[in-house]
Amino acid sequence: MTLRLLLSACLLAACAGACAHGPAPAERWCSVGVPMNVASFGYSQTDIYDYHSCLETGVNCTSAMPPEAGCTLATCGEFDDDYGKANRLAYNYCATFETSTSPGGIGSTRAHVQSPQTYLDPSHHSAYQALSGLYGVCQRCVAASNTVGR
Repeated sequence: MTLRLLLSACLLAACAGACAHGPAPAERWCSVGVPMNVASFGYSQTDIYDYHSCLETGVNCTSAMPPEAGCTLATCGEFDDDYGKANRLAYNYCATFETSTSPGGIGSTRAHVQSPQTYLDPSHHSAYQALSGLYGVCQRCVAASNTVGR
């Protein structure tokens, strides 16, 4: 019993960083359907910082900025690095294309970042800088029958 408890605690500790990191990994997202590109995005350093400023202070907000659901300005601007700022902008933009709130299910969306490489790097929190911008596509999970003939 003690060995099982110790092993469980070790596995939980090893998973904690990865499990709390963010949305479901790509290999599990949309396992019930197929991803379909619905929009593309390309953000400059200014776009990323203006979005952060908007969430943090309410300044520099434009109607083109994606909404941040369920938070106030006081709590939405809490980012500790450029990766977090860029990630939130891309994620919230892609969320505007959702047709369902079921995580990973049909109608859910994700931001599929394609560049820069520093964003995709395992050490992205230290390697990525907003100066590099952020580029990718928004994908929506659709039923396989909806992609026939596309």
